[in-house]
Amino acid sequence: MSHAAWLEQAELYAAGALDGVDVTQFEAHLAQRCPLCEALVRETREALTAMLRSLTLVKPPAQARAAVLNAIGGRGVGAAPRWSLTRPLAWGMGALVAAGLLVAVLKPPSGMMVVQLNPMPDMPPASAQVMWDPKASRGILTTERLPMTPEGQTYQLWALAGGVPMPAGTFSVDEQGCAQMKVPRLPSDKRIDTFAITMEPAGGMPQPSGPMYLKGSV
Repeated sequence: MSHAAWLEQAELYAAGALDGVDVTQFEAHLAQRCPLCEALVRETREALTAMLRSLTLVKPPAQARAAVLNAIGGRGVGAAPRWSLTRPLAWGMGALVAAGLLVAVLKPPSGMMVVQLNPMPDMPPASAQVMWDPKASRGILTTERLPMTPEGQTYQLWALAGGVPMPAGTFSVDEQGCAQMKVPRLPSDKRIDTFAITMEPAGGMPQPSGPMYLKGSV
């Protein structure tokens, strides 16, 4: 499964909307300590919790309330639902939607965005994503299917602002071409509009000098 697919499942998992084998597979992925998915699950839960807490509770029509309670477990109409924000949030969200009290659209949490980096022409079919927080000017990089680097070489991430590249960290990949790296805090006065990955001499370079493998616009 591509990491983009894991990111899609992260939001569903955070909302309690995964079940069966999907839950098992995603929790196995989380057990590998994926920082990107861990961050997305945590921040999605925080966003949903804040949204639920900010709602003004109103008494729904008796018929709608009975339908909601029946849908979430067959409690009697007179029984009070026991919401728990520490359990999957889908129960609370689903009940509110069913009662006609809430229409919710999941958006990237806390202003973060996922920037997709795609291969350059004539380069291997690798991919990468940067979970980027433009307000904090930092993020997390994950890669897939990048070729192993020759001895004395490294991959280097670049953040471009108006076409001007800034070094954003060096990394190596495993046998599957996968890597995870925290993107260091970049100058907050620069508006990052592009990320790119090149292969450079070990230790990195102040300016790009090697072939560009991946590139993506913010």
